[in-house]
Amino acid sequence: MKQPLPKEGPNLRVFAAMLCSYKNNKKRFPWVKKIVRAHLTYFPTLKHKQATQILTRMDMNALIGFRSKRAFEVFKELISHKKWLKRAAPNTLTGLAFFRIPEKTAFMRRLLYCEVLPVSYRKQLYKVMYLNKKEIGYHEMLSRSLQMLEEGVDKVHLQTLCGKQTPVTLSAKERLIMMTSGIAALARFQQSTDIARLSVYTRSPNKYIKQAAIKALGTFQTQQASDALARIYTSNPKLKYAYLRALHQQRMPYNAKKFVAMLKKERNFYYRMYLFYYLQKAGNEDALITVFPYQYAKRKRLNQGARYAFYKVAMQLKGHLTQLEALKKQIKAMPKMPDSARKVFFNWRTKALDKASAKREARRKAALRRRAAHRKSALRRRAASKPSTSKTSKP
Repeated sequence: MKQPLPKEGPNLRVFAAMLCSYKNNKKRFPWVKKIVRAHLTYFPTLKHKQATQILTRMDMNALIGFRSKRAFEVFKELISHKKWLKRAAPNTLTGLAFFRIPEKTAFMRRLLYCEVLPVSYRKQLYKVMYLNKKEIGYHEMLSRSLQMLEEGVDKVHLQTLCGKQTPVTLSAKERLIMMTSGIAALARFQQSTDIARLSVYTRSPNKYIKQAAIKALGTFQTQQASDALARIYTSNPKLKYAYLRALHQQRMPYNAKKFVAMLKKERNFYYRMYLFYYLQKAGNEDALITVFPYQYAKRKRLNQGARYAFYKVAMQLKGHLTQLEALKKQIKAMPKMPDSARKVFFNWRTKALDKASAKREARRKAALRRRAAHRKSALRRRAASKPSTSKTSKP
């Protein structure tokens, strides 16, 4: 027997509203609007957090589907509700990215400059900006917000924009999180004019802002950004690991010379390993061929962790090693390569295979010896347990 359908409740009506919005049925928008406004008084009564997030997410998606000015007005009502942002879906403000109307820019500017929102929601506003980076005004807005965070909030600007006498106050931790997330969002716009600004952020006394700026420079695949990273490293050699990661993130053959120069001077095993891997990812095979023999010629007795790290990189480069072996003629024609390095390059793989086969042969012989010894001991025990069959002499 089929169970009867449940009565039409708030959840079922939300699903119906979503279907209407996906079909972009503008005639049904007043009905959807009525349901969403009814949920503003209904969702605070829900006790479970998951049920609240499901209901609010459905309401938000229903409005986003229309993408009209009327739907945007209702969406603003939801965001302005005090309990909505606290109990709604985590990515509520990212729904603004789907609206393509002029009023959205002014609304986002007011949220960013005038409202004391939690840091997580301000980060969502940054995400909306780079998702709509093709629209005019968002890059300037983000640059202005970063400048305000650097200098402290401009009271005159807030009075003219928000009509408030008290500026927005942020703690040092909130300001730091907003700065790092804003720098990451600024890199998403990929504007060449931002490279100079990001290089200024790398000279910040705060290490988190400095690392965020270096990581942002690594997203620019240009020679200008690569040279800016090189200047940062020469001025502060302690940022070597962040500098290498940023160059690796660019994936440019232009960086191969820098990797080779550092690889010849580097003594630390792990940095040599990283440089070797980054050089392979840079896509410059000629530089990799010149450096490859020296890595195996300079091997030392390593501990277990170092051996595992070296083995891990070797397995990652396994496909590339076959290409290197196919280029033996080019390697032999290189005059700078010493004979010892060339010999190591051609024979390291065969030596490893011979060593492994020798180990397997030794293990096999040891197993045979153990089996033979076990068989002999078993025969001795069996002979000792049998009664003696010798004939006794008669009296």
